[in-house]
Order: sequence, then C-alpha cells, then structure tokens
Amino acid sequence: MPAFDVILTANFTEVEPLETGTVSDQDGNNYPTIFIDNKEWMTENLRVTTYRNGDVIPADLDNSSWQNTTTGATAFYNDDNQLLNSYGRLYNWYAVTDSRGICPTGWHVPTEDEWNELTDYLIDTYDNISISNLGQAMKSCRQVNSPLGGSCNSVEHPRWDSHDVHFGTNISAFNGVPGGERGVGGGYSLIGRDAKWWSSTESDIEGAGIYLRLRHLNSEIQNTNGAKISGYSVRCVRIIED
Repeated sequence: MPAFDVILTANFTEVEPLETGTVSDQDGNNYPTIFIDNKEWMTENLRVTTYRNGDVIPADLDNSSWQNTTTGATAFYNDDNQLLNSYGRLYNWYAVTDSRGICPTGWHVPTEDEWNELTDYLIDTYDNISISNLGQAMKSCRQVNSPLGGSCNSVEHPRWDSHDVHFGTNISAFNGVPGGERGVGGGYSLIGRDAKWWSSTESDIEGAGIYLRLRHLNSEIQNTNGAKISGYSVRCVRIIED
C-alpha cells in the first residue's frame, strides 16, 4: 500500500515528531503504526482473512447471503484487488466482535470510548487541532485536486474525492482513507467519500453497532449507529503497557 503523507507547512504542521512502528497480522500482512497518547494505532485499514486461531472469516458472500448472515463475514470493495490493497477489507460487526479475534495478538478493535479518547486527546493536546478541523486532521491528505499539491494531489487510490474546503491535512498522522462500505443489501458505495471504522461497542438500537465516520463533505467526526450486517473498515489498536 502507498505510504501515507504528513503535511509539514506553516499552516498544517504535524502535531509532534510522533513515534512510528509496524505490526503484522495472522495472515502476514504488515501495517505501519503510530503512537498517540498511551496507545499504538494502525495507520492502514485491516486486510486479514482469518481469525487469530486460523479459522477463515467467511468471504465471497452474494448479496442475499450477506444481508441474512448473523455471523462474521468480510468482503472487499467491488472485488477489486486494487481497492483491496488501497483501502483494506470491509467486515460486518459480527466479525469485529467474534471471540476468536480479528486483530493481531495483543491488539483489539477499539471500543467507542477508545475512539472518543483518541479524538479528545488530539483536540485537548494540540493547538492546531480543534473540533472544527478534527476531520481534516485525521483524513489522509491524498485527494483528487488537493489544494495542498505535491504528493497530496492524486487521482490514484487511496484518495478522497475532490473538495476545496474539507480536504484532508493528516496533521494527526492517523491517515484516514475513505474505504466506503458494503451496505445491508450487499451493494458497495461511498468509496472515496466516506471512511467508516467499526468500534466493538454495541448500540442501544437493536441490531446495530457503533462506528466512527469521516466524510468527504465536511470536517466533522461522527460517532453513529450502523446495522451489524453492514461492512465497514477496521483499525486495530494496542494499549501500551508502562
């Protein structure tokens, strides 16, 4: 997958010289990571096809099977390998919360509280990140017609669709990319426009889980409810022990 870009200019400055690392999943895929507060976060979306015990996560479900399953399943956007390599896989909530675990050993799918802790930390700690630009700070800077130019201006995946106001700056180094979704009916949509990452927290709405959302059309962060049979991206996190 392409390396992510961090903007270093007078107006968009990386929050600090952040420590980086790598982690491998049970399939042997490698991911860059970033250390923020007391946690280590993946900066690419998960691509794993097995649980930690080696069991295969069901894939290749047709639309009818996808919308009727009540167990873990995965897919990738339009079965397009280029999009898989750029945006990772999409998982339903049942896969995210399966006791066999989809994240590498020692890692887990973040809870709603952990997503909130991440966003609150960025806002509270750094002067150049606020509630009004948090979405931009967490988006990858790669965009069609990015006003930032350079390597941020790209039509190649992964990238956001063009927008001259709510473009990503990635000053948080989180590198959020818009992997879209597989909807409840099994169809794919919103590539280049929405980034949706599951939490492991169940919603108080029946049949729904909580996810974090970044949108191409604004600079906000949204925690909201998604049907458990929806396919969203996953970022894994690790708590750093003292």
